[in-house]
Amino acid sequence: MSTNNIQINIKKIRELKQISRDEIAKKLNMGTSGYSKIERGEVDITIRKFEQIALILGHSMIEIIEFDIAKSASKTKPVLIKKKNILDKGNKPIVENEYVLKYIQLLE
Repeated sequence: MSTNNIQINIKKIRELKQISRDEIAKKLNMGTSGYSKIERGEVDITIRKFEQIALILGHSMIEIIEFDIAKSASKTKPVLIKKKNILDKGNKPIVENEYVLKYIQLLE
C-alpha cells in the first residue's frame, strides 16, 4: 500500500468519527495547515506521526492501513430495522452500524 492510501484512509476515518483537522492538529502540536498537508499527501508521513494519528483516531496502524469502508460495512453487517423500506419517515437510512451511518450522513 502506498503512503498516499494511508493518508486517504486517515482522512476517511477522521471524517467518519467527525473529528476536525484542527482537533487532530492541536493534539499533534502542529498547525492545521501542516496536518492538512499530511492528509493531502503533500508531505510524507513519518512512522511516529502515523502512530500518533492512529492513537488519536482510536485505531491501530494496521487497521488504518487496511481500512476499507465497503469491507468494514460488510463485516459488521448493518441491521436494517424494516425489511424492505430502509428509510424512516425523514428519508434517513435505518442502520445500527455507526461507521456506515456516519458515512451516509457525510454523503448527504
